[in-house]
Amino acid sequence: MRLFAAVVPPPRVAEHLAAALDRYRSGDTSLRWTRVESWHLTLAFYGSCTEAQAEERGAWLRERLRGHGPVRLRLAGAGRFRGVLWAGVDGDADALHAIARAAGAEDERVVKEARRWHPHLTLARWRASRPPRVVSRVVDGLADYRGPEWVAEEVVLLNSELHPAGARYTAQARCPLTSSRPPID
Repeated sequence: MRLFAAVVPPPRVAEHLAAALDRYRSGDTSLRWTRVESWHLTLAFYGSCTEAQAEERGAWLRERLRGHGPVRLRLAGAGRFRGVLWAGVDGDADALHAIARAAGAEDERVVKEARRWHPHLTLARWRASRPPRVVSRVVDGLADYRGPEWVAEEVVLLNSELHPAGARYTAQARCPLTSSRPPID
């Protein structure tokens, strides 16, 4: 199992962004577009583990998130990292960062990624050293994009399984965001 913690946007939010991307995705083969039903905001990546370790990670994550309340979010704008085209996130950024920190996003003992955490939703990937031209068109075209707001009420512990058609994600644990006690630092 390869585990990570994520916030999953509701279908209406994903469908709104997918409609905005339709003109860029049709016929373009220079990018590997991610599947809309797989879209998520990764908070922390934990790496490979056993099934027993996944259960422990779920309990750990629920405890770490206790006291963190729901957060209002919106997909907005676009950008790129090396090899990744992404949609941005706005809304209650401070609360989202606090949730990511609680999930381990900035803890070197937990995180298996080299770069600093930046909230985003991966739209597509490429392998070439330079991004395909469509990447600039998408980033420019979505510069003023503001999707519908939603309230994230849970963090999902997901298992990533790699398949030829792309990664498939299955929920291993659901961790509600409630304000029942102060956050753990």
